[in-house]
Amino acid sequence: IVLTETADVLPAFNMADAYSANASVGLVMPVWKQFAASFTTTDNYLNNPSPGFKKNSFQFVLGVTYTLP
Repeated sequence: IVLTETADVLPAFNMADAYSANASVGLVMPVWKQFAASFTTTDNYLNNPSPGFKKNSFQFVLGVTYTLP
């Protein structure tokens, strides 16, 4: 089982109060022989979006992976 976690905060260089933040968690779990199931969530935050855009987005992805022998 492999668990991967990442997070970062990115400040803007031209506006002191603007920044974005990203966080991601991924899990890969063996199922059968070379097959594995993968689960990933990602959360993105932008504190000062353009009009009409949301500040936060969340994504969940399920997948199946195969490892070559």
